Amino acid sequence: MKENKIKVSKTADILRKGIPVFFWAAVILLCFLYRDRITVENIVNFTPENPVLAIGIMLLLFAFKSVTFVIYGSILYAVNGILFPLPFAILLNMAGSAIMATLPFLIGRRNGSGLLVKLTEKYPKLSVLRKLPSENGFFLSMVIRLIGCLPGDVVSMYFGASGIRYREYLTGTLIGLTPSIVIFTVMGMSADDVTSPAFIISVCCEILTVLTSIIWFFCWNRKRRKSL
Repeated sequence: MKENKIKVSKTADILRKGIPVFFWAAVILLCFLYRDRITVENIVNFTPENPVLAIGIMLLLFAFKSVTFVIYGSILYAVNGILFPLPFAILLNMAGSAIMATLPFLIGRRNGSGLLVKLTEKYPKLSVLRKLPSENGFFLSMVIRLIGCLPGDVVSMYFGASGIRYREYLTGTLIGLTPSIVIFTVMGMSADDVTSPAFIISVCCEILTVLTSIIWFFCWNRKRRKSL
């Protein structure tokens, strides 16, 4: 009887752990196979007219994006700019960004420091993070998001595995993503006319934000090294 209970317990444990893995594997495979079809136009056409359902689907897409690595967050920002009024679209994108940043962070936190080595080996650019001071999780999270030179979901996993406090991480991440959220939402709102002032200004602001963040970061890092 005890052996049967142990076998049943092991089977239940395998199923409990295995079903989510197979589910996300299927999602990732489908997104990878149909990645060329994941465009702003197709997502807009797929999204229902019912506002509540549309909100639910968009938040679900943010969750999928955080574990599939094949959907660009900027596409989802733009889609919400097309579907909803600007203030609400920005708030929805902020909520979606919180989801998008949290899921891979939790995956990293669960796997611990062992994941840091694997991520750094697979993504050599992450070695930059190891050279930066990790005492201030808020500041580091904000700067990395502002620059945007590293894969967002991979960075989230890295931060989770590195032990940075979630509150500091999420606050810094959302503040760092705010310029891109606003800019790409406005782009989506004005996407029907790419020659409109709103669209052109948004593109210029995005380029300026990235360049300014990179220049500021390198100046700050250079100054920090000299003071050591």
